[in-house]
Amino acid sequence: MGDSRFRGVYFLLVNLLPLDAAKELKEKLVQYAADTKDHTVSDTFVQLLRPRS
Repeated sequence: MGDSRFRGVYFLLVNLLPLDAAKELKEKLVQYAADTKDHTVSDTFVQLLRPRS
């Protein structure tokens, strides 16, 4: 999650994964952000997932 070269993959996955899997990934990203104070992926992922929920 900390490798910036793969950030775009998470934004692609938000649309490709089934909703339950996307929500599970969201939780992992939020936990990572809380631990590292790096919200660059989690914030956008949450915003992109919102319309699907």
